Amino acid sequence: ADGTQLDVEAGKGIYTATSNNTGIKKWGGTIVIDNGGTVIRKPFEAEYEVAASSATVSATGMNVFYRGIKNPVEIAAGGVDVRSAVPRITSGTITPVSRSQGTYEVSPGPQGDEVTINVYAQVDGRQQFMGSSDFRVLPLPTPDAIVEGIRGSEGALSAGALSRLRTVDAEAKDFVFEVDYEVVSFQVAFQGSGGIWSTMPSNSERFTSEQLQLFQRLKTGQRIMIERVRATGPDGVIRNLNGITITVR
Repeated sequence: ADGTQLDVEAGKGIYTATSNNTGIKKWGGTIVIDNGGTVIRKPFEAEYEVAASSATVSATGMNVFYRGIKNPVEIAAGGVDVRSAVPRITSGTITPVSRSQGTYEVSPGPQGDEVTINVYAQVDGRQQFMGSSDFRVLPLPTPDAIVEGIRGSEGALSAGALSRLRTVDAEAKDFVFEVDYEVVSFQVAFQGSGGIWSTMPSNSERFTSEQLQLFQRLKTGQRIMIERVRATGPDGVIRNLNGITITVR
């Protein structure tokens, strides 16, 4: 293209070029063929387009990262092998899952409501900046307290079903990720003789033997309240959950 002879590999001339700007680039030359002693010359022209280097970082769950869990992301580095991409995060960690697929997991740092992922790539022996993406960082949602399928603020169970209860569970409804929450404490409030309300605590997710014995003595129409439910998620934050009033049917 520039008056020099190209290297030929397996019958193909290899042309390489670099460019400092974008746009349509034209090039050409002459193909010289020795046809049994007769030299044939075939001039030609061609063009190619130079695009700006870029990188795309996509959160595969939502366009946010949640603190306390591993958030999956995919990285595509335009014009280079995705395996050469080197992502860096401003707060937290980004760990490869499969470099060949461009998949990573992000764990945001403990503070701040936004992080940036900068992507670099090895190009011609040097590290080149490919682009960056900003993401919001949110806390995990507060889950719902659930007892025997009762998720809302009230429900009804038979005395027999009450006496067979084992745990108070916690679950974030319709959340994009599966997150394990654990109830760490709650109390049962009940109305005793003389109309006086009393409470029985539990320091775990499980109903205590005293609470289950109380349930066995309840009559149709009586109510108990499961309240002061506290639960923790993988982020270690203790959350106060909704209470549930259960009427004996």
